[in-house]
Amino acid sequence: KIKPLEDRERKILAAHLNSVFSNIEVDGCVAVCTGSSTIDILSTKNNKLAILTGVYGDMKNVLYIGDEVTFGNDKDIARMCSHSIHTTGVKETNMLIRLLIEE
Repeated sequence: KIKPLEDRERKILAAHLNSVFSNIEVDGCVAVCTGSSTIDILSTKNNKLAILTGVYGDMKNVLYIGDEVTFGNDKDIARMCSHSIHTTGVKETNMLIRLLIEE
């Protein structure tokens, strides 16, 4: 899952991820908008770490943004990234994404 995102951002990101998945060897992956603020990455043959390393390589140039930086399912993935930022909700996540896009 990638969350929380506003509807516009999650549709753009899901389309981008599906484009990336079609261009790399991450067999059986698809990004699907679910709920009101989530993208689910579904795969029959891969786990989240395999997908991310397939997209980004060693993950040394990846910024992890999410609510599971220090605990939860994604803490190990966040630690592999060069930087991580803990967010607590949709509004905070989207404000950060907008700031990054403007830069």
